[in-house]
Parts: sequence; C-alpha cells; structure tokens
Amino acid sequence: MKTRTLCIHAGEEKEGKIGSINVPIHQSSTYTLGTIDRAIRILSGEEEGFVYTRGENPTTTVLEKKLALLEKGEKALCFSSGMGAISASILSLVKKGDEIVVSHNIYGTSHRFLIYLENNLDIKINWIWHQTPEDFLKATTLNTRLYYLESPTNPTLEVADTPDIVKIAKENRVLTIFDNTFATPINQNPLEWGVDLVTHSLTKYVGGHSDVVAGAVIGSKEKIEKIHQETYKLFGSVLSPFDSYLLIRGIKTLPLRMEYHNRGAEKLANYLYRHPIVKKVNYPGLPSHPTYNIARKLMKGFSGMISIEVENQEIAKKVMESLEIAALGVSLGGLETLVQHPYTMSHGTMEEDIKAKTGITPGLIRISVGLEDPEDLIEDFAQALNQS
Repeated sequence: MKTRTLCIHAGEEKEGKIGSINVPIHQSSTYTLGTIDRAIRILSGEEEGFVYTRGENPTTTVLEKKLALLEKGEKALCFSSGMGAISASILSLVKKGDEIVVSHNIYGTSHRFLIYLENNLDIKINWIWHQTPEDFLKATTLNTRLYYLESPTNPTLEVADTPDIVKIAKENRVLTIFDNTFATPINQNPLEWGVDLVTHSLTKYVGGHSDVVAGAVIGSKEKIEKIHQETYKLFGSVLSPFDSYLLIRGIKTLPLRMEYHNRGAEKLANYLYRHPIVKKVNYPGLPSHPTYNIARKLMKGFSGMISIEVENQEIAKKVMESLEIAALGVSLGGLETLVQHPYTMSHGTMEEDIKAKTGITPGLIRISVGLEDPEDLIEDFAQALNQS
C-alpha cells in the first residue's frame, strides 16, 4: 500500500465490512488472562496478548503498527512524550564508560539530557559543531557506542548527510539514533539509509492538532523489544489509550497536512528571504541554505519549519508580539502557525558560547508554519516586520 492508504488502514483489523470504522479506545489498565499457562506464554513472549497497559494496550498497538509501516521499520514503541522516547532509546544502548557523538545543534531539551548523562552517569559526550561525516569520524573513539542525529536540526534547520554518516558508523561498529520529528515519515525515512532507531515527538506533526503529548521509537524488532523489556517498562513513560486514539486520528490526515505545511513554508520562506529587515532565513528548501543540496538529495519535502534572524532581540520581540495570526508558543507541527524565541525559550539554558556558535542569536525567531492560507501569513509577517 502507498503512504496515504497506509495512514488510513495500516494496523486496523476490521471483521469483514461490519464493525467500527474507528479504532476502539481500550481504556483499561488490566486484562484477564484465563489460565496460568496462558499467562506464562504471554509474559514470556510465546503468545501475543495483553496483560497490563504499562506494557501494552490494544489501541496503542494499532498506532505502533501504523508508525512502523510508515517509517519502514519492523516495530514501533510509543511513549507519553518525545523525551520519553529519546531517553529510553539512548539508555537502552549505552552504559557507564561509553561515548556518544552528537552535535550541539539539536533540540534544547535533548541537549540538556545529554549533559545530564555526562554529569551524572559517566557517559562521555563527544560534542561536534556540525553534523558532517568528517566531524562524526573525527570525534569517534574506540569507546564510541552511539551517534545521535537530528535532521533538520532545531532551530537552524541544518540537514545531515545521513547515509554517509551511517556508513562511518557501521565501519566503526557504532549505533545510530535519528530524531525525525521535523521532517516526519512523509518527507524522509532514515531507516532506509541504515539508521538503527528513529525517534519522534508525536506531539508535533503526527498528532497535528496541538492536543496530545507523545513520542515514539521505530526500528528492528530486536532493538525495539530490548527497549520494551528494559527502559520502557522500568521508566513507565506509557502513552494513554485515549492519546493513542488521537494520534491514530492524526496519522490519517498526515500526508495531506504535510503537503500543505511544505507548500506554505516554502512560500513564506521565499517572501521572508526578500524582506529587508530579515538578515537571514534558515529553511532547507532555499538555495541559500548551506545544506540545500543535501536536503534536495534526501528529502521529499522540506516540512513546515523556518527560522529567521533579525538585527537584535528587541526587534525579534516586536515582530513576534505584533503578529495577529501567528501566535507565540513553544511547540510546532499543529494546524496553527506558532513562533518562538529559541535564545530565551527552547534553548534558553544553553551556554552563551554554544548558542553563538550554533547560530542561536538573540535575533533568531523560529516559525512553525501552520495550515492557514500562505497569503494571509505573508500579510501577517509583513505588517509585523514593517512595524518593527
């Protein structure tokens, strides 16, 4: 089945042509097992079944099947947040004394989590400035266990040459985790490039309606089951059945929504690029972007994320507060356009020199382009920029 058909039907078992069109919400913590022998078979993995929702739930299982098929993986596992998925995935692969290579140019909370690992769990982080194959190779040692990637990056939208990075990883027996939140499975599928695990904040584009917080990791059956048996069940970052239902609903329109996010962002980015007050536009679909050629090679669409740089923080503040359609908010990927100030908000706890070197300046504004008419958004940003 092609992508749009998968989004609607994958993972849903309907009995003939009679039954519920929508996946039922199994709002139950516990499931009866019948006999001790059956309980043993289910708990040992010999037989499929449901025991306790901290481990598995029928509604969530449908969501996980959809995600696995969309990302072209064998199995998926859902969490109650994107950071739940990221932290559980990383901690299932590394231990005390291991090393991780990762760029400073990633989501602020992921950055803080990796600093926490280094400061508290004796897991060394080999930081690099850009996600180039050369930088990853240079930072790799005999103790390197994991490469962590995010592409496009948050908030400067750099695109990594992931196939070449994966090749280096495999040559050095290093595993790879890839955060695919910004692009979504519609615009790229990193598992096809040899990545070991793909993570998502499902809160964003997959949910798409700003009404659910969730995360997921997708990969081979072996690696996902390892996470499931270890960090997932022990940490308890479990997605609720109702939130799983909302995400199943969101996935059904994901290809259609991403088509319009892609289009709207491209139109707005081209307008902003020509505006005299805007010093710089970070958008991988613009030829001026430093990773434009890589993005064209690897991505089917450039998603709905843009960041722009104006002269200083005061002007950035005026622009964001003068917008009438776009709203100030920290998330992204919803129907509505949101702006935020990475320097003081999502990446506010980063050290000053790191922010400077990664392009997170006081004048940087991150834009999540929603599904409003692009002409209305252009007019809104025009009046806000002109007022500043």
